[in-house]
Amino acid sequence: MRSLASFIMRGRMQAVLIVILFAGLSLPLAPFIYLSGGAVALATLRLGPQSGLSVILISGLVISLLSLVAMGSLLPGLVFMGMVWLPVWVLSTVLRQSRSLDYVIAIACGIGLLLTLLVHLLLSDPVMWWQQVLEQLLATMGEMGSHAEIAAITEQLARLMTAIVVVALTLNILFSLFVGRWWQSQLYNPGGFRQEFHQLRLPKILAWVTVAVMLASMFVQQGAGMLAGNLMIVLVFFYLLQGLAIIHSVVAERKLSVGWLIGLYLAMTIALPQIAALLMLLGVSDSWIDIRRRLALPKEDQQKHDDQGSPD
Repeated sequence: MRSLASFIMRGRMQAVLIVILFAGLSLPLAPFIYLSGGAVALATLRLGPQSGLSVILISGLVISLLSLVAMGSLLPGLVFMGMVWLPVWVLSTVLRQSRSLDYVIAIACGIGLLLTLLVHLLLSDPVMWWQQVLEQLLATMGEMGSHAEIAAITEQLARLMTAIVVVALTLNILFSLFVGRWWQSQLYNPGGFRQEFHQLRLPKILAWVTVAVMLASMFVQQGAGMLAGNLMIVLVFFYLLQGLAIIHSVVAERKLSVGWLIGLYLAMTIALPQIAALLMLLGVSDSWIDIRRRLALPKEDQQKHDDQGSPD
């Protein structure tokens, strides 16, 4: 990965080549989109917003022309630009200016909440709208059950679709930003991104907002309650990140085996809702009680760990 980051930093056209290459590979293999967006983030973080924007415009033009020739449509290039590269560029520009990962992730959370709110404001009945979309999608995939079964499934899923889509979009953007920041750290500040992630803490005001939204989702009915539920899902995702940052920080601070982290991620594949809820609660609690400081080793013990790990 370091050699790939070095290649991106050789010049604007090298960055464009990587952005286009991994965008194309992401069509059959979706995770490659993080590398495409990561190249945009790295170019923006290191070379500046103007260079990052030029990389986006050139890459978008090339993909649009290729897709126009191959499929008769400019849509793929426009989708990559509007849904991935430009949002990554915006957050990368903010990170470059603020030098605060906490601040950038808080902004991303605010954008996610705003998008969720806009969907509920613009659509008179978001559940009905999503249900129609899902039914059309299932119809194109062929018969998958009785009409009653399909209607029941789509109705339940439609209640969550706004939050699911917002979280998915935000996840793509943030992971791309993380890849770019990690590459920058590898080249110019080894260990820098790791330290930034370990210290991740969202603003305390957001924790109060989370508590308020949680109470609203539990006790408010009808449309407002559904909005609160969707907002809560978005907030869970961001505090899940903070919870993961706490676990990673404690494991590193206490020099525990990496097996603890492997076990955590394996548990998430088996019981994601339960583990996500616990990590979210851990992240929210950290806003008030500073869990990392409380679990940090005393200075004397830390010195012993350092002495044991250093050569005689």
